[in-house]
Order: sequence, then structure tokens, then C-alpha cells
Amino acid sequence: MIQKIKNFSAWHRQRLIKKIIVFLIVAALITILGFVAWFLIYGEFMQVDEIKVSGTRMVLPADIIALMEDGDSRRGGLWGFIFPENHQFIFKNNEELFQFIQRRFPRVAATDITHDYENRTISIIVTERREVATWCTATDNTRHCFWINDEGLVLDKAPDSRGTLIPVITDKTHRDVFLGRRIIDQEKLKNLIQATEMFSEFGWATQEIIIDDSLLQDAIITIVSGQKVFISLLRSPETNGRPILTEMALSGKWTRVKHIDLRIEDRGFYTLR
Repeated sequence: MIQKIKNFSAWHRQRLIKKIIVFLIVAALITILGFVAWFLIYGEFMQVDEIKVSGTRMVLPADIIALMEDGDSRRGGLWGFIFPENHQFIFKNNEELFQFIQRRFPRVAATDITHDYENRTISIIVTERREVATWCTATDNTRHCFWINDEGLVLDKAPDSRGTLIPVITDKTHRDVFLGRRIIDQEKLKNLIQATEMFSEFGWATQEIIIDDSLLQDAIITIVSGQKVFISLLRSPETNGRPILTEMALSGKWTRVKHIDLRIEDRGFYTLR
């Protein structure tokens, strides 16, 4: 009986010793892994000393660099509590960095990002969307303008200017405008710009473009010489408009036109001064 008790005690001690050894090994591994994680995140090896931005046209490189370096780039949640700093971007791939930049700057269409860990540098080559028109929302007392591209995407705030080289569209439908979202269908915008280009070919400069149709189906284009042209945004103005306008120009009636309606397919209605 005494021998059994001694054997049990020895077995118990051996088991306890094994547990202590396993615990020490696990603790050592956790310590080593913690040190490695700290070194990767906070150590100089992964620090980014410089961010280079090129290829921009309207977006300031300094604004992109400031975005990359400010507090908004830090991690949130529990992971952010454990490892708060993320300006090194070691856990972000190029697609995540692109989306991070584009959320703040919708004008950015693409980025080519290169990580140079040896020199601790991130190089960003930016490709921007091009503006094709200015979209202005108008109420009784205020007017706010935005650049839009050929897809109808709102790129950025724009100055309230008239008589510029690109069309200025005045929206009187009181719709909300959000950066990075589409304000008008791409095909409708294409038809609208096509109409202004067609008038330019006739030598008629556009003075004003107004949309007051909540469905964005029609527009009113005012020519500098005073004529108001009603067009449909649902179809190309070339097919229906050009033959009618050509006939008006050749007949000599254009200078006497007050309003002309090209919204009905294969027909044109006008009133003279």
C-alpha cells in the first residue's frame, strides 16, 4: 500500500513537472512571437520614412500623403487596441490602399503602388478621372457646383462659373449630390454633351443648360443668341436634331427662332420672335 502511494506521488510530480515545462515552452514561444510582432510593427525594419505621389493633375500630392499619414489610417476595434499604429501599412495590400485613397478622392481612377522596403518608401502613381462638365444644384438662394466625369460620377467641388470651355449644367430638381456617386446616367450625359457639341459645329455657343425634370429625361439649352432648345436626354440629338437644325440654318429662320422643341422623334416644333 505504501509502495502504491509512493508510485502515485512520483507520477503526480512527473506530470506536474511536464505541465510546468510545457507552460514555460508556450510562454517562451508567446514571448518570442510577441517580440517578432512588435519588431515588424514598431521596429525600424517596417517603418515607412517617405511616401512619394506622382501622376496627379487636380488632386494635390500633399493631400494624399497627409491622408496616408493621419490618424484615419490607423486600425480600429480590438486589433487596433493591441496594435494601434498602422501608418506602415504592412497589413494592407495595394487594392486596399487604392480603395482607401479613392474613398477620400473619387477623382482617383487607379493607382500603381510600389513598396520599397529597403529604402522604406511607398511610391504611388495616380491616374485621375477627367471632368467633362460642371453640375450645379440651384435653389432660391444657394448654388453649389461639382465636377463630373463622362460616367456621371461626382468627382469634386467646382467653382460656380459660367461661359467656361466645358458645359455647366444647372440642376433645379433639388436632388442630393454625393462625392463619388453618379448624379446622372452615363448615356443621358453623353446625349447632353453631344447636343452642345452639335450646336458648336453650327457656330452657336451654349449659354446655359437647365434640367428641371425630376426623371432627368429632358434639358433646356439656351444659346448665346437667345434661342432656347428643348432636347430629350433619352436619345442621341444627332439623329433627330441635326437635320432640323440644318434646315433652319439654311432657311435663314434661325435668327428669328425663340423656342425649338426637339424632344419628339422625327419632329421639331418652333416658335418665332
